[in-house]
Amino acid sequence: MGQKDLKTKILQSLLHFRALGYLAACALIAVAAWSWWSQSLRSTIVIEAGPKDGFFDTSAKLLQEKLQQYDVRSKIVHREDTLKIIEDVNDQKSSVDVGFMAQDPGNRAYPEVTAVGTIAPEPLFIFYLASLDVKNLQDLKGLRLAVSPPASGTRVIADRILGAYAINSQNTTFLPITLNESFEAIRTGSADAAFFLLPPDNKIIRELALNPELRTLSLPQARLKWTGSLPDRILSDIASSPANRWMLPSDDGL
Repeated sequence: MGQKDLKTKILQSLLHFRALGYLAACALIAVAAWSWWSQSLRSTIVIEAGPKDGFFDTSAKLLQEKLQQYDVRSKIVHREDTLKIIEDVNDQKSSVDVGFMAQDPGNRAYPEVTAVGTIAPEPLFIFYLASLDVKNLQDLKGLRLAVSPPASGTRVIADRILGAYAINSQNTTFLPITLNESFEAIRTGSADAAFFLLPPDNKIIRELALNPELRTLSLPQARLKWTGSLPDRILSDIASSPANRWMLPSDDGL
């Protein structure tokens, strides 16, 4: 398969993700490095995702399935500090060819990276123990919060939101634990609240939403606000999700 054909197949595979559109607050961008095609074609494409069972991991598996339909082999690697994925994609010495990001790269230049398209937006879910008297975000001050590791997409947004309410690691216990550890911590009560940057139909969100010992914290200032029964809202949002708009490279980029 030629260099241009292989790149086209990956673009076509990513286009199938349009069905993953959700109403949410944070855009998720797929990024891919194309520079290695000009040197030599490897037999296996390396896709870097975030924590296992997270949305990056799910998206990577879907992409892998699509690539298999074109007889393109791939393997998935993971890292918790998801903000660094774009750096791995950009690094010519790295084995990573395709990755995902949910942050604004700002003014930083990544010359070896091409933004392939927007996959889906993601909401930030905040779950807390139902036994606690939590009515608003300020009530989280002084509690044990599972906010994910530094350099993760969830942590960046959690720090930004909590900081707006003067909640920080000096006056509150921040637990820098992984996605699955956060899930266990809030489920078992070893954390008072936990932050999850995941789509509504993710299995972790579904299980926590159905847990009678947990509640979700709604922010009146948020652009989107959950109302009514969270499981019902999840099903409703999934059923009514519009297809996403895509940002694709120009024809000259192929």
